[in-house]
Amino acid sequence: MAANKTRIAAIAGSLAALAIILSPVSPLAPLLPSPSGGSNIFSEEPVNETAIAPPEISEEDFEECNSVGDGIDSIVVAPFDDDIQNRTIASSLLVGEYCNRPHLVGEISGTVDPGLTLVADAGDAASGQRGEQELKDSLSDHTAIYCEAAELKIMQDSEFLRFAAQTFREELLALEEEENTTNTTASFDRNQTYAEIDRISAMAASAQDLVQSDQFYDSAKVLDDGFMAFEILIKGTEEPEEV
Repeated sequence: MAANKTRIAAIAGSLAALAIILSPVSPLAPLLPSPSGGSNIFSEEPVNETAIAPPEISEEDFEECNSVGDGIDSIVVAPFDDDIQNRTIASSLLVGEYCNRPHLVGEISGTVDPGLTLVADAGDAASGQRGEQELKDSLSDHTAIYCEAAELKIMQDSEFLRFAAQTFREELLALEEEENTTNTTASFDRNQTYAEIDRISAMAASAQDLVQSDQFYDSAKVLDDGFMAFEILIKGTEEPEEV
């Protein structure tokens, strides 16, 4: 039994990093290939959030909105080889609009990948599907940029989530085969675990369907829920440390 506890802990540990993609500039970024092979090109003249931030924004919210800038650049600018100047302007503009809206900071900062959620929100806002008219007017010149960037990142990340879920399933199946030869049993609910893996895979597929229907924000939210569910699943199969 101790060997199986160690095996489950090893599986969970090896997949823990797959449970969350915090941002495109995280150490996990190399696992998500850029189809265009673009380099990381960031804004040469970043937005001065201090100058534009409204008085009512809290210091915590300001730090949050300021920290997401590199992540947005990595989604909107870095994966592409064309129209770099306009993409850089679009990225800086989005950070500025984000920092001017404390309610948006609060809504998006708690997601797994705030940069992706914000770019997806920008795609919907710029095309008039979501948000206030003022935001649409501000972002509409860059609608195609936000939508293209959100779609690319969501498709990449959803494939990554499905890969992680399938890898976890294969590891657990291998563990079951090992148990059959050693007459041992791991202490987790197999049926429930496999059902949750199927649900997470379905969420990844749903995110792809939604983004291909130009429902960018809803797609990002479904994907976000999928990564959160996978993190919970990983933690649920970890064996507690014996005292």
